[in-house]
Amino acid sequence: MGKTIRGDVVCTECGTIGFAKSEIGGSAWVEILLFIISLFLVVPTLGFSLLISIAYMFHRRQSSKKVCKKCGGKVVGVDTPMGKKIIKEMGFVEDTKEKPKNKTNQQPKTMIKRSDNVYIIDVVGESFDNEDGTSRQNIIEKHVKVEYPVTLRFYQYESAIACAVDTDWGQIGNLSRENASHLWELALKGHTFSASIESVGKSRSSGLYGVSLRVLKK
Repeated sequence: MGKTIRGDVVCTECGTIGFAKSEIGGSAWVEILLFIISLFLVVPTLGFSLLISIAYMFHRRQSSKKVCKKCGGKVVGVDTPMGKKIIKEMGFVEDTKEKPKNKTNQQPKTMIKRSDNVYIIDVVGESFDNEDGTSRQNIIEKHVKVEYPVTLRFYQYESAIACAVDTDWGQIGNLSRENASHLWELALKGHTFSASIESVGKSRSSGLYGVSLRVLKK
């Protein structure tokens, strides 16, 4: 039986498939030292030293990058060409029993095709909270706007391919299992995808927000 994918990135150095960790750039000791020095010099320098300390702190956060949790190496998404190549070489999702059951690769009925390369797809699971406790409804209400770009993140769930919909503020939902399987089959054939918010609506009966995506196949 083939091995299963449990994660959204693969390490290009050790081949580990999992979830990346954020590595902040610069030095924490330098940041602490600058902050301490700035406190003593804040009056003589009219606050300029404190601005330097704050600027370095923001620079460290902005220069953070995703790395492998196991070895700290460079990671790529499992749905990228390089990621799919590594996955294939390591034997992941190669067993037919673990591939999405979509023999004819027909377009799901819940996927609206606007053109040969553009699909309109409803997001599901917007009412659930994320694993870190953040509310998807709050993220949608405060941050999600029409045409805002999102990331489609494929992962393995209960022996089937699933697809999370991620924003800069966290996950807002998933694609349905049949839609995720259909896009994954296209990805295995070499296609890549970019996605953005097509519409955001609020139900009058439940008061919950719902989202649909515009997915461009490349």
